[in-house]
Amino acid sequence: MSPHLLFSEIVQYCQNRVYTVPELQNKLSELGQHVGNHLLDVLFLRERGFKRETKHLNMLLFIKRTFWRVSSLNCASFTAGIIEAVLNGANFPAKVTAHYHKGTTFMIKFDESVIARDKLLDGK
Repeated sequence: MSPHLLFSEIVQYCQNRVYTVPELQNKLSELGQHVGNHLLDVLFLRERGFKRETKHLNMLLFIKRTFWRVSSLNCASFTAGIIEAVLNGANFPAKVTAHYHKGTTFMIKFDESVIARDKLLDGK
């Protein structure tokens, strides 16, 4: 089964179980988090030999450079859930939301502990 067909089935499955667009977005985000949790371990094993990032900028670059090579998902709420799960699973607690304005933007709000840890690692 192609990834696009599978994704279409996921969206249809979710649409049949919700009544509003925000409910659909939340459901897709939850499923995305589930997928992201599983992909995180696979990618760190395969691509990094279990080496995990300790700084949030490096983790974002990992998502941009490595993570998206294995995925062509095109639903922003689902994708936001995946990003959130990868960040949380890698010990970068964050909330990720998708916003639409002339394209998709992902807003990542890191927990204060992440920022404090980066400052500590930078010696600031």
